[in-house]
This record gives sequence, C-alpha cells and structure tokens, in this order.
Amino acid sequence: MAVRRVYLDSSAITKRYVKEEGTETAQEIYSMAETGSLMLIHSIWNVGEVLGVLDQYRRRGWISDEQHDLAVSNFASEVLKLMRLSSLTIMPVASRMAVESWPLIQKYHIYVADALQIITSKYSRCDVMITADESLVDAARSEGLKAFNLESQRKEIVGELRE
Repeated sequence: MAVRRVYLDSSAITKRYVKEEGTETAQEIYSMAETGSLMLIHSIWNVGEVLGVLDQYRRRGWISDEQHDLAVSNFASEVLKLMRLSSLTIMPVASRMAVESWPLIQKYHIYVADALQIITSKYSRCDVMITADESLVDAARSEGLKAFNLESQRKEIVGELRE
C-alpha cells in the first residue's frame, strides 16, 4: 500500500507546537509521519506563516518569550528531521500556482493563503488535507479534496490516516 500524502495547512502545523484545541490530533499525525506511515506535505508558504503566527502569539501575550523560542526551535528541528526521514516534503510556490489560486479567493471568499493551500494540496497530489479552518475545509471539499477539520474531526482523521 502506498504511503498516504497529507497536506497540513499553517493552522494545523501551529497546533503541533502550541497547546490548544487540536494539538492532540496534530501530535498523532506527526507521530505517524515519524514512523514513515504517512508523508506530510507543507508549502514553503507555511513555514513563514507558522513563524508569523508564533510571533503574533508572543506579541499578544498568549505565549511567553521562552515558549515562543522553544516552539520555533522545535518547529525548525522537526522540519529538518522529517525531511531527513523522507516523511516531509516542502512544496515551492510557483507563479502559476499563485495565479491559479486567485479565482478561488473570489469563488469561496477566502484569503489568498487559504486558496494557495488548496492549489498546493492539488499540485502535490495529497490524499488528505487537514486544517483548523472550517471555511477552508468547505472550500477544499468543493474543489474535490478530501479535507478535515483538525479541531472537530479527530476520529475521522485518525480513521482516515490509519486505513
């Protein structure tokens, strides 16, 4: 059986490094990737967005400076480790992908980053897309992707990934 390809958007990735709703499911997904039972796909866009979210959490006082620094360090270390294990692919953002994302912004009333996540998921031939953004789940499904909400669909996600 082929290894499942799982696209995680920035909201899902962040939950791996900051404890909040959905963190337990994110932990399980990353554990599966570490054992080689699935391949995680991120966009290069995600890397910058995750760093930006972590910085925003720190500036708002939701996490301390120490928690921020640890989260950034853990994120960077885990990206490198999973890439060495061939359990993570970081997709580039090509100009044509950005252009293809533009109609989705108007069609689904979503942010450019979310439209780009859908296009990247398609380009990388992911089996599953996981996010913590319900409007992104809806748009992705409308575009023919199998998408799940990390916060509210733990049982479905785990079932899907263990198939």
